[in-house]
Amino acid sequence: MQTNILYRLGLCLFVFGICLFSYLDKRNDLTQKRMHLPALQKEVIALKEQIKKLQYEVEQFESPTHLMELARLPEYSHLKHPFVRDILTAPEAVARISSDETKVIKPYYRPKVTMAMGVKR
Repeated sequence: MQTNILYRLGLCLFVFGICLFSYLDKRNDLTQKRMHLPALQKEVIALKEQIKKLQYEVEQFESPTHLMELARLPEYSHLKHPFVRDILTAPEAVARISSDETKVIKPYYRPKVTMAMGVKR
Protein backbone atom coordinates (compact mmCIF):
# COMPACT_ATOMS: atom_id res chain seq x y z
CA MET A 1 0.00 0.00 0.00
CA GLN A 2 2.80 2.39 0.92
CA THR A 3 4.71 1.56 -2.25
CA ASN A 4 1.59 2.41 -4.29
CA ILE A 5 1.48 5.88 -2.68
CA LEU A 6 5.22 6.35 -3.30
CA TYR A 7 4.76 5.45 -6.99
CA ARG A 8 1.90 7.92 -7.34
CA LEU A 9 3.87 10.63 -5.55
CA GLY A 10 6.89 9.94 -7.76
CA LEU A 11 4.74 10.03 -10.90
CA CYS A 12 3.18 13.34 -9.81
CA LEU A 13 6.60 14.85 -9.11
CA PHE A 14 7.87 13.59 -12.48
CA VAL A 15 4.92 15.13 -14.37
CA PHE A 16 5.30 18.35 -12.36
CA GLY A 17 9.02 18.45 -13.28
CA ILE A 18 8.22 18.00 -16.98
CA CYS A 19 5.61 20.79 -16.83
CA LEU A 20 8.04 23.08 -15.01
CA PHE A 21 10.79 22.36 -17.54
CA SER A 22 8.40 23.05 -20.43
CA TYR A 23 7.30 26.33 -18.82
CA LEU A 24 10.89 27.47 -18.27
CA ASP A 25 11.82 26.55 -21.84
CA LYS A 26 8.97 28.64 -23.22
CA ARG A 27 9.90 31.57 -20.97
CA ASN A 28 13.50 31.36 -22.19
CA ASP A 29 12.33 31.42 -25.81
CA LEU A 30 10.12 34.42 -25.07
CA THR A 31 12.96 36.27 -23.33
CA GLN A 32 15.31 35.55 -26.22
CA LYS A 33 12.78 36.92 -28.72
CA ARG A 34 12.28 40.03 -26.58
CA MET A 35 16.04 40.58 -26.63
CA HIS A 36 16.06 40.48 -30.46
CA LEU A 37 13.07 42.82 -30.77
CA PRO A 38 14.94 46.18 -30.48
CA ALA A 39 17.36 45.17 -33.24
CA LEU A 40 14.46 44.23 -35.49
CA GLN A 41 12.72 47.53 -34.72
CA LYS A 42 15.84 49.44 -35.75
CA GLU A 43 16.01 47.42 -38.96
CA VAL A 44 12.35 48.15 -39.74
CA ILE A 45 12.90 51.87 -39.15
CA ALA A 46 15.97 51.81 -41.43
CA LEU A 47 14.01 50.00 -44.14
CA LYS A 48 11.16 52.52 -43.90
CA GLU A 49 13.64 55.37 -44.30
CA GLN A 50 15.21 53.65 -47.29
CA ILE A 51 11.76 53.17 -48.85
CA LYS A 52 11.02 56.89 -48.40
CA LYS A 53 14.37 57.78 -49.96
CA LEU A 54 13.74 55.51 -52.95
CA GLN A 55 10.20 56.84 -53.38
CA TYR A 56 11.62 60.37 -53.43
CA GLU A 57 14.17 59.36 -56.07
CA VAL A 58 11.44 57.77 -58.20
CA GLU A 59 9.27 60.88 -57.89
CA GLN A 60 12.22 63.07 -58.89
CA PHE A 61 12.97 60.84 -61.86
CA GLU A 62 9.33 60.77 -62.98
CA SER A 63 8.81 64.50 -62.49
CA PRO A 64 7.59 66.29 -65.61
CA THR A 65 10.60 68.60 -65.73
CA HIS A 66 13.04 65.69 -65.66
CA LEU A 67 11.05 63.82 -68.29
CA MET A 68 11.08 66.89 -70.54
CA GLU A 69 14.85 67.10 -70.11
CA LEU A 70 15.13 63.43 -71.06
CA ALA A 71 12.93 64.00 -74.12
CA ARG A 72 15.39 66.63 -75.36
CA LEU A 73 18.35 64.24 -75.22
CA PRO A 74 19.53 62.81 -78.55
CA GLU A 75 19.04 59.15 -77.54
CA TYR A 76 15.32 59.79 -76.99
CA SER A 77 14.73 62.03 -79.98
CA HIS A 78 13.02 59.22 -81.95
CA LEU A 79 10.16 59.09 -79.42
CA LYS A 80 7.06 61.12 -80.13
CA HIS A 81 3.89 62.07 -78.32
CA PRO A 82 0.87 60.23 -79.78
CA PHE A 83 -1.99 62.10 -81.40
CA VAL A 84 -5.40 62.08 -79.71
CA ARG A 85 -6.90 60.02 -82.54
CA ASP A 86 -4.24 57.31 -81.99
CA ILE A 87 -5.12 56.80 -78.32
CA LEU A 88 -7.62 54.04 -77.60
CA THR A 89 -9.76 54.39 -74.50
CA ALA A 90 -12.09 51.99 -72.75
CA PRO A 91 -14.87 52.79 -70.31
CA GLU A 92 -13.76 52.53 -66.71
CA ALA A 93 -16.21 49.74 -65.90
CA VAL A 94 -14.84 47.56 -68.70
CA ALA A 95 -11.24 48.35 -67.83
CA ARG A 96 -11.68 47.32 -64.19
CA ILE A 97 -13.17 43.87 -64.85
CA SER A 98 -10.71 41.12 -64.04
CA SER A 99 -10.88 37.38 -63.55
CA ASP A 100 -9.49 37.62 -60.02
CA GLU A 101 -11.99 39.50 -57.84
CA THR A 102 -9.76 39.46 -54.75
CA LYS A 103 -7.08 41.49 -56.52
CA VAL A 104 -7.07 45.14 -55.48
CA ILE A 105 -6.82 47.46 -58.48
CA LYS A 106 -5.08 50.75 -57.85
CA PRO A 107 -6.17 53.62 -60.10
CA TYR A 108 -3.67 54.91 -62.60
CA TYR A 109 -2.12 58.21 -61.56
CA ARG A 110 -2.58 60.75 -64.33
CA PRO A 111 -0.85 64.12 -63.96
CA LYS A 112 -3.12 67.15 -63.87
CA VAL A 113 -0.95 69.09 -66.32
CA THR A 114 -0.52 67.82 -69.88
CA MET A 115 2.96 68.23 -71.27
CA ALA A 116 3.62 68.86 -74.94
CA MET A 117 6.66 67.11 -76.33
CA GLY A 118 8.42 68.19 -79.48
CA VAL A 119 8.82 65.73 -82.33
CA LYS A 120 11.84 65.67 -84.59
CA ARG A 121 11.22 64.48 -88.10
